[in-house]
Amino acid sequence: MKLPLLLLFFLFLHTALCAQQVIPNIPEAFQAIPNQQPRICHFKSCIKTPAGGHLQGIQGYTHDTRTSFIITGSASSFSYYITAPEKGDATLHKIANEPLRHAGGCQLANNKVFTGIEDNAQKDKSDVVMFAPGIKPVETLLKRSGIFKRSTAVAVGALYLNGNYLVAVADWDSRHLDFYRSSTKGLDSVATYTASGKWGSYQSINLLSDTAGAVFLIGFCREGKNNRADLFSVINYRLTLLSSRYFECTNGSSFRYAAGIGITTENKLVVIACPRKLKKRNSINIFGSDEALPLRFK
Repeated sequence: MKLPLLLLFFLFLHTALCAQQVIPNIPEAFQAIPNQQPRICHFKSCIKTPAGGHLQGIQGYTHDTRTSFIITGSASSFSYYITAPEKGDATLHKIANEPLRHAGGCQLANNKVFTGIEDNAQKDKSDVVMFAPGIKPVETLLKRSGIFKRSTAVAVGALYLNGNYLVAVADWDSRHLDFYRSSTKGLDSVATYTASGKWGSYQSINLLSDTAGAVFLIGFCREGKNNRADLFSVINYRLTLLSSRYFECTNGSSFRYAAGIGITTENKLVVIACPRKLKKRNSINIFGSDEALPLRFK
């Protein structure tokens, strides 16, 4: 990616008017999410899951009153994402060819999706990329290479905060979280957190902020046969576990595969999950969304 284009991109980020993932009391909102009987949303797919991989991360967004889902995925020969309108037909978009065949956990921020694409065979290289849903090109923001497992990017979280972007990148099994901040030069490394205490092999990580500017991170993983979501506070890039909750997914959905958070237009925090593979008719779990209201994301 040429530097002038990168400069223009981040100048746009600084001046864009965007919906932010900010709510008043995140620990309270997290505890308020029902962990059973999720709302079920459906989409159709004429495409099959590409061979050699599965669905990896999910986010929801609403444009012109139409709600859709972004689902990242891996395959044996390329990485990709799917745009899936609620009650509509899914479309597959290729991100990169092998060796960067594995697109992992993702997060939507400022109407852009941030995710990592990695070599999940050699486990020694990855890119952090950004794209607008369904619109080319995919922009490479950061390249990581060299160290076995440490140079991977299994999951990426992103948050617009105080005039720039905070990006968290998890390596293999999320043993480390590398934090970056956006600048006119790209993404600048600011800190690394090493896993400690009760820690999961998070397949998705998402960042949030409250109205006071405090930062939080939610990690999604499997604990045995249970779907676990962990809420952490992030202070000076140090994580403190605040709460662990278990969710009863249905219709084949699992935190082992695609999971993530969203904020609805009612200012409710929701948890989203979907199954491992695409089918002709696909079910997405939405924990915390009122069935009586249209599903709309901020």
